[in-house]
Amino acid sequence: MKKVILTGGLLLAFAAASFAQNTAILNQNGSYQTGVQQQTGANQSSTINQNQGSGTNSGNWAGTFQTGTVVNTATVNQNGASGNGSQGNRGAIDQKGANNTAAINQNGGPLGNSGLYTAPPPASGPAAAAGGNYAGIAQDGNANTGVIINQNNGSFRNGGEIWQYGNNNSNTTLSQSNNSTDNSAEIFQGYTAPTVKGTASSNNKATVEQNGDGTVNGVSSFNNARVQQLGTGHTATSQQNAAGGDSYNNRNTVDQSGVGQTASTQQNGTANGDSYDNTVRITQADYNNTATVEQNGRSHDNRARIDQKGSTASNGNTATVKQNGGVDGESRFNRAAVDQDGELNTALINQSDGTGGGYANVSRSNIATIDQRGNSHTAKIYQQPGMDGNSANNEASITQRAVDNTAVITQSNRSRGNLADVTQRGSTTNYGNNATVNQNDISEGQTATVRQNGENLTSNVNQNGDNTDNTASAVNTAETRQTGKNHEANISQSAGTNGVSLLNTAVIEQAGNALQHNATIEQDNASGFNVASVKQVGSGHDAYVGQLGVAFGYAVGSVLNVAIVDQSGTRQTATVYQADNAIGNKVTVTQSGATNATEVYQAVLASANEALIEQSGTNGYAYVEQAFGSDEAYAKIQQTGNLNSGRIYQYQGTGNNARIDQLTTGVNNLAVIYQGDDAGAPDASDNNTTTVTQRGRQNTAQFDIVGDNNTAATSQTGRGNVVRGISGVSPFASYAGQYGDSNTLTITQTSAAAGPGNTANVYQAGNGNGSVITQSN
Repeated sequence: MKKVILTGGLLLAFAAASFAQNTAILNQNGSYQTGVQQQTGANQSSTINQNQGSGTNSGNWAGTFQTGTVVNTATVNQNGASGNGSQGNRGAIDQKGANNTAAINQNGGPLGNSGLYTAPPPASGPAAAAGGNYAGIAQDGNANTGVIINQNNGSFRNGGEIWQYGNNNSNTTLSQSNNSTDNSAEIFQGYTAPTVKGTASSNNKATVEQNGDGTVNGVSSFNNARVQQLGTGHTATSQQNAAGGDSYNNRNTVDQSGVGQTASTQQNGTANGDSYDNTVRITQADYNNTATVEQNGRSHDNRARIDQKGSTASNGNTATVKQNGGVDGESRFNRAAVDQDGELNTALINQSDGTGGGYANVSRSNIATIDQRGNSHTAKIYQQPGMDGNSANNEASITQRAVDNTAVITQSNRSRGNLADVTQRGSTTNYGNNATVNQNDISEGQTATVRQNGENLTSNVNQNGDNTDNTASAVNTAETRQTGKNHEANISQSAGTNGVSLLNTAVIEQAGNALQHNATIEQDNASGFNVASVKQVGSGHDAYVGQLGVAFGYAVGSVLNVAIVDQSGTRQTATVYQADNAIGNKVTVTQSGATNATEVYQAVLASANEALIEQSGTNGYAYVEQAFGSDEAYAKIQQTGNLNSGRIYQYQGTGNNARIDQLTTGVNNLAVIYQGDDAGAPDASDNNTTTVTQRGRQNTAQFDIVGDNNTAATSQTGRGNVVRGISGVSPFASYAGQYGDSNTLTITQTSAAAGPGNTANVYQAGNGNGSVITQSN
């Protein structure tokens, strides 16, 4: 006999590879069996089979306990066979060491069930499962694979839990599928014992499956899933999907603490089924985490919430919630909330219907809320239907605190009755916040509110019809309120081609004494009965309001609109357009402070329009143009202070009234009024009235009037005042002129006895004209 003697390192290597490989297999045929196996060491293998040849396999208890270092395998089979079920069985596996494999199978047969309504009498061992099967696996060690609990095939009222402490545990799965109802699944990773946390683990993966099958009646309902992971780099996946039917009344909770975590939860219906009354809560602490919730497929009455805390400037968290309708489906009455703090976070909520056409495709009565605290966040909410559906009665709210944040809400495509609210607090000179609200494509009855404070803020609200025919923007309300400095706010409530912008209200308020604010409101394309209001406090601000009809579409105008601009401070600018068949519109501009400017245009087949400008301060400029077929127009400029300029031009119209009042004792003010044709064409301006009143000294009144039956009156109180023509307009620029028949001119000038005196240069051409000039000192 040959003997081999091994010494040194070779002997040690042989010893390390020669652990005893024990194998234990237990077969028990029948119900209410008890089987327990205990193994110590490495490379152990344990199998317990508790089967029933015929009938339901029920009431069994199996437990495997392995204490060793590496590569142990434990399997418990308590399955039903053929058309039989598995009910009231209990299985447990406890392993210590690395690279272990554990599986508990409590499946119903292909035509049977796993778990039933009533539990059978218990065998000896742990308490019986409540109405179904129970399985538990506990592992203490690293790199365990193939860890699985199967309670499938008509899975009802089963309970399963897996506890793992260690790193790199992968393929940890708890499956209760193929028509899954009223099951409970729990996976805990990073724990040494139930409810006892260990030191943080890493790179573990956990999967829960509670799905329906592929039949029309395949459902996932009333299930509970819970995953808790402590450490870094973990992945949690939970599925409570219907394959052929509905997913409803399921509950899912994921709790992850640590860095680099990923959580994904699905509670989806199918093309033929719904996802409804489901609830998801995902909580993640620390940074570089990702959470996703899907409740899709004719999605309604679902609840989803994601909480993420502790992100950093270079490692943000990402949260996504999808509550969408399927093809030809709808998303309705869903609730979604995302709460994040830290920095560089991203949140997305999508409550939309599918991609199919048809008016059944809707996103309606959904509520979405995003709250972000910290810097450099992005938040987006989408509540919009498919191509031919509509978005109605949805509510979306985004709140962001601190700087460099972006918020977007989209409620578009046949959008009606939606509510959007954005609040952004805090920003700095270098890092502003941005907010955008889109309520477009037949936009009716919408409400959008944006509130911002800080620096470098931008707000855009769009409530427009689309670019197709006969699409409206109607009965919408948009409000933007900004405080701080250097802000921009834009509101657009315009119609599509051949549509109307009707009964809309737009309000912009901006306050701040440093740097420039810009405000723009557009209510265009057949604009009627709209109200636009801009209020600005501070210096260097700019306001623009456009309420336009369709260019060259004279039958489609700007009708009965109201524009209000209120500016206090210095160097303010206001511009208002009400044009293209503009009828019955009204503009009111109030400016207080120095060096302010206003321009108002009411033009092109315009009638019965009214423009009122009031400026208090010095070096103001006011300009009104009511032109190109402007009838029955009224324009008034009132200015107090010195070095002000007021100009009114009423071209090609009859029955117009122009008035400039420069009332306080001012110096070097200028008043200019022109009524008539701007290019000397035969279009006359008849039955118009001109009134200029000036008080102070060195003031100038200039006017030229073309047409018949016009009346002009000028009153100047003070010294060194002048009445004359308009340079570059009248044929005799040195003379205030009336050109036409039956016109009346009255000039009254009163100066102090000490002088200097006043000057009036007047020219009238035509028949039946009358002029009265009164000068006194």
